[in-house]
Amino acid sequence: MSRLIRNPIHFSEEIKVNFSGGILEVQGKHGKNTVNVSSDIDLEVANSSIKVVPKSHMNKKSFPMLGTVRSLICNAIEGVSNKFKFSLQIVGTGCNATVAGSQLKLQLGYSHPIVMEIPSGVEVVCPKSNLIDILGVDKRAVTQFGAEVQVHRKPIVYKGPEIKVVGKTYRKKAGKK
Repeated sequence: MSRLIRNPIHFSEEIKVNFSGGILEVQGKHGKNTVNVSSDIDLEVANSSIKVVPKSHMNKKSFPMLGTVRSLICNAIEGVSNKFKFSLQIVGTGCNATVAGSQLKLQLGYSHPIVMEIPSGVEVVCPKSNLIDILGVDKRAVTQFGAEVQVHRKPIVYKGPEIKVVGKTYRKKAGKK
């Protein structure tokens, strides 16, 4: 068994947790998040902690899911207490982004603007024309939408216009000499 499984997950008193029918509901100041828990895994919910416990009849295939479920619960608690943030930077002349209602409009050097629908549960803010901040309670939804935005201009090691993840280092290669 994983050593992390033995440690309980602690959370503040502001967060409300309800576990019933294989679904863990976590509610905090930023919203609500749910985690589906396998029928082979049980949770012990105490005052301000959750412990992931395998059931006695657990099979070999669901045994590795213990660590995954624990990680999903930690992410759900972190998301409702502090929203997840995924920042992107647009690099290139004439490339920018704007938010209009529930749409993200990208000018990336193509002949037409790219318009993307912002999914529910995700908030997009553009503090500058070349910065995109994606916020949300669900980590998977935030990073998935960030990846979908980045697909339109992935960083290429030889070229210029691109959408980069803020904080990640990219190595530029010298061109042919």
